[in-house]
Amino acid sequence: ENIYLSDPEMNLSVYIGSEISLETADILLDEGDEVGSFKVLFTPGHTPGGISLYNQEEGILFSGDLIFRDAYGRTDLPGGDQKILFSSLEKIIKLPPDTLVYPGHGPATTIGEFKKFLY
Repeated sequence: ENIYLSDPEMNLSVYIGSEISLETADILLDEGDEVGSFKVLFTPGHTPGGISLYNQEEGILFSGDLIFRDAYGRTDLPGGDQKILFSSLEKIIKLPPDTLVYPGHGPATTIGEFKKFLY
């Protein structure tokens, strides 16, 4: 994922009129790591190193750009992979249906509502 921080072509900033190049990450998170009360779920597909943060006790998931209210993340951008994204979706939809999902963009949803969209 460090390439997305440092390369304006990969992070797409070049396409919005500014070239953003950041330092590489000090810490890379992986499946099972904990951030406060949240567990890291490795959910690639939109990007190769995509993660979601899940708090089982509170029933909250921060999904990034993996899922939205009535959509799932794009795979046509650099590093996207539809087959891998669908594998990540299969993992996420196993969470309880009342899990509140906060996507990277747009309104919140639940796993149950997202499953209705999928099926």
